[in-house]
Amino acid sequence: MKLAFSTRYMEDMPLAGYLSLAKAQKFSAVEIYDMNKECFLGEKPSFLKAGIPSTKRKLLNSGIAISQLDIPCDISDEEKYNENLVKAYDIIDAASDLNVDFVKVFASGSIDIAERFIGELIERACERNV
Repeated sequence: MKLAFSTRYMEDMPLAGYLSLAKAQKFSAVEIYDMNKECFLGEKPSFLKAGIPSTKRKLLNSGIAISQLDIPCDISDEEKYNENLVKAYDIIDAASDLNVDFVKVFASGSIDIAERFIGELIERACERNV
């Protein structure tokens, strides 16, 4: 059986801490909520271009996968549409670079805005093979 846990409501720790916890508890994967949280940033941010090679090594060495990256913003928020789209593109790019198959989105408002946003995300995801 393959199990994953989300970092969303967990205590902040570096990626290596989540991977160690997953391995110790016999989880197969970790779902990363908000790759731009302070705990993932540093000299080599885990999910930004500079840190991707190091993150790939950590994943390979731990035997733990990333099941998905979450987009931690409401994609139906019209006021933050462009800002959220940039964040979403960065997450899709990181998922592609790390061979993560899934990116999770969240919408709580306008279906029309969310559909437009998803349309743009699908285009980017297809380009990046996510």
